[in-house]
Amino acid sequence: MARGFILSSDALIASLILLSTLLVVANFISILTLSEKAKYENFEKVAFASSLSSAIIKTRNETNPSTGAAYYNEEKRRVESNVVDEELLSKIVPQSFGRYGLFGIYERSQDSRREIFFQSAKECIFVERFVIIRGTIKRKAVLGVIVCEA
Repeated sequence: MARGFILSSDALIASLILLSTLLVVANFISILTLSEKAKYENFEKVAFASSLSSAIIKTRNETNPSTGAAYYNEEKRRVESNVVDEELLSKIVPQSFGRYGLFGIYERSQDSRREIFFQSAKECIFVERFVIIRGTIKRKAVLGVIVCEA
């Protein structure tokens, strides 16, 4: 009878060790999955912000400058990429694009920062692009696009 009790105790201890190991592995996989999900959601927002900033500085849309505010060069008869029309830039307003929205744009130079507009929101990121702004004077600046969850 003593042998049966020892065998049962050994089996119980081995089972507890196995279950504890499985629990630790399951917990690790759960943490890893949540981390990857958060990275993916953030990547989706960064990709959207990058695409929106590219559209603003590389295309022109006079009726909706939130999707294009590039400068149109009359002499060359084409839109100049990475050159932004200051007049169109000032007409951009906050806009929702489904899950994400454009909540702010700012211009930054070496010595100053000027907000073109900003609407407070949560879960925001910003993407900065080097541009030339054509207005009354031509100047180099960094254009920041703020994208938040709508």
